[in-house]
Amino acid sequence: MEDTSNKIVSIIVVTCGVKNYIKDCLNSLTTQSYSAPEIIVIDNSFNSNFSQEINECYPGIKLYSSPRNLFYCEALNIGIKMSRGDFILCLNDDVILDRNFIKEALKGFGIDKGIGMISGKILRSDGKTIDSTRLFLSIWRTAKERSYGHRDTGRYKREEYIFGVNGAVSF
Repeated sequence: MEDTSNKIVSIIVVTCGVKNYIKDCLNSLTTQSYSAPEIIVIDNSFNSNFSQEINECYPGIKLYSSPRNLFYCEALNIGIKMSRGDFILCLNDDVILDRNFIKEALKGFGIDKGIGMISGKILRSDGKTIDSTRLFLSIWRTAKERSYGHRDTGRYKREEYIFGVNGAVSF
């Protein structure tokens, strides 16, 4: 099993500055039990005050402010180019990670060299409703979210191999 405890994790968060989601997200990132991840925010808000506030409140974070809407994929690609990590974690700005998420997720990469992506159980803001536990292929060969909209009963706690991950939390 590969040791991932000394690897750099680059976290890329794309935001358009809506509803102050980013502050709760960044607070959850800056308090991770995994030491010193690299955090990169791609700002699509077109608001210079927003960028200034992020820089003041989170001085260790790399910030890229775009003069135009990059949309999600292009923004992530810019963040990936800016990153220096051994691992990349792409997040939506409304995601709040459990304090041990990075440390625990990295263990998954050490299990099997063939593992390319990891995610966790994604709950909605109520903390009770599942947004995703993984992607699977339907009989029509389209990706579907497992348990989307169902109540969390604790059923999906174990590690398992999956087809794919939700883009909101893709490691």
